[in-house]
Amino acid sequence: MPGATPEINTPVNYGEDQLRGFGVARGEILPLAFVIITTAVMDWFKSYLNGRTQYVRSSTTSSSPSAVLYGVPQGSILGPIVFLLYTADLLQLVIRHRLHPHAYADDTQMYGSCIPPDTDMLQERMSVCVDGVSLWMASNRLLLNPAKTEVLWCSSARRQHQIPTGSVRIGNMSVVPVPVVRDLGVYIDPDLRMSAHNTATVRACFAALRQILIVRRSLTREALLILLRALVITNVDYCSSTLAGVSSALLQRLQSVSVLFDWCSLQGDQKISRHFYVNYTG
Repeated sequence: MPGATPEINTPVNYGEDQLRGFGVARGEILPLAFVIITTAVMDWFKSYLNGRTQYVRSSTTSSSPSAVLYGVPQGSILGPIVFLLYTADLLQLVIRHRLHPHAYADDTQMYGSCIPPDTDMLQERMSVCVDGVSLWMASNRLLLNPAKTEVLWCSSARRQHQIPTGSVRIGNMSVVPVPVVRDLGVYIDPDLRMSAHNTATVRACFAALRQILIVRRSLTREALLILLRALVITNVDYCSSTLAGVSSALLQRLQSVSVLFDWCSLQGDQKISRHFYVNYTG
């Protein structure tokens, strides 16, 4: 995350999505340039990937089985591991362009930083790196998805007026920078104050609480607590470490969720219920 970037720097984040990522890990060869494994482990991988067949069935009619030469079984535990091994070279490619990669499954982010006068140079370096990534993917039976690529420029609140607003070249497309990106369920805004993530979290919690209040009197206390923990507490706890150091105003908004949660768990009276609908549901 570029949150620790000094104030004079302007980080930029590119997010990419690799199409068909889990469907193209080759069974016969894995590019393990940066991974050392023993012969026994390699044989284990080969036995898992090779010799698989697939067919199509419609009603009572089935096609003839055909060999699966590429890919790993969808939903398998080993699938993500094989894919990470398969794309290990991609991260090194990004590093060679003096950028910082971060990958999770088939989502890849690239980060870079610069002083405000050098934003054009950083933007060009990013575009050149994306070109290299696209070529690497094409040679490894992957496909870069420009439609899911987002660009976010970040800076301190005092330098928001200096961040570029023009489009960025991503392959043959021009991508306009966005004001907020969503990365693994966390909303990131340009000033890294996490106000967008806070708003989304509070909105999701209040929406869940509204639904729970409608059926609250029909639930046992145990069922009520299960719903509150599953639909409210999980939203508050998810990636809560990203909210460390946020302003007191944002913390107060989260605290309002906690107060209402406590009241619901204690099964408050109808008067407070009407007050909630007036003040929180509009």
